[in-house]
Amino acid sequence: GPPAGVKATAGVVMLHGLGDTAKGWGQACFHWALSMPHVRWVLPTAKEIPVALNNGMAMPAWYDIQGLENRALEECEGIEESADVIKDLVGEKLGDVDRLVLGGFSQGAALALFTGLTGRLSKTPTGILCMSGYLPRPADIMLNDSTKSIPISMHHGEADSMVQPEMAQMSLEHLQDMGHNNVTLRMYPNLDHGANNEEIEAVQAWLQKVIPPQ
Repeated sequence: GPPAGVKATAGVVMLHGLGDTAKGWGQACFHWALSMPHVRWVLPTAKEIPVALNNGMAMPAWYDIQGLENRALEECEGIEESADVIKDLVGEKLGDVDRLVLGGFSQGAALALFTGLTGRLSKTPTGILCMSGYLPRPADIMLNDSTKSIPISMHHGEADSMVQPEMAQMSLEHLQDMGHNNVTLRMYPNLDHGANNEEIEAVQAWLQKVIPPQ
């Protein structure tokens, strides 16, 4: 949270990827926080569930993943429950701030999009950050006037072997076809499934733009 004496005027929820924990994004969020003392950061860890992709082995996951092919066709079993967990968390930890960014990496990015665009939250997100992610269950997402203009910042490695770059492009097109008018996708050459310094700095610049000090 903000330093002593500084009031939080915005919040960021950062959701980790499959098999990771909140610690995985602690360093990046600490780096961003140094330039944004008015922001309260919330980094939850998913509960462990059996994941079909990994032969049913249990690991921290926001929902089940079957395969790595067309992510738009995945059932994402458990995603509704996780979206409700995030809703409750936002109410508990960020109920007193007006501005909220939902962010995530990989599976966490997919959950951020799903939670932010399905109208679950009591307040419309100020922005959604999607790093190496994709739009899950696009057929179940219906945008309204407030959700179709939420700034969405997508970032993806051109060499991503886990979430193919084509999925990022397809997700962008899905959103635009639904009438979303404020989504950008930035690609990073030679970057696999992760984030590099260029991306971390680009995300920081975007965060500073969507939730500036008040």
